[in-house]
Amino acid sequence: VSGPSACLPCEAGTYSTSVARVTSCTSCPANSWSTGGAAACECSPGFTGPNHACTECEAGFYKPGYGSGACTDCPEGTYSEALAKTNASTCIPCGDGFSSPLHS
Repeated sequence: VSGPSACLPCEAGTYSTSVARVTSCTSCPANSWSTGGAAACECSPGFTGPNHACTECEAGFYKPGYGSGACTDCPEGTYSEALAKTNASTCIPCGDGFSSPLHS
């Protein structure tokens, strides 16, 4: 008998969607990650997108967790000029005499 004697899980940061006949796992695309034994990768915090095509959250948005969920608006009265932010603490309060709508 030749070949592997056991099925081995893909390592973290890689995935495999094929059943049988797979000789290796594929690295997750840029801005995404997987746990060991994954069949897919998820967008990293600060990134979002369908089908693992992960793009940065735009300025005025943030996303704290993994997955393809939408980025969250900075709260009203705050703003952020930075991309790919991971939490609301990066949204900066407007100074006295200034305001900021959502998506700022």
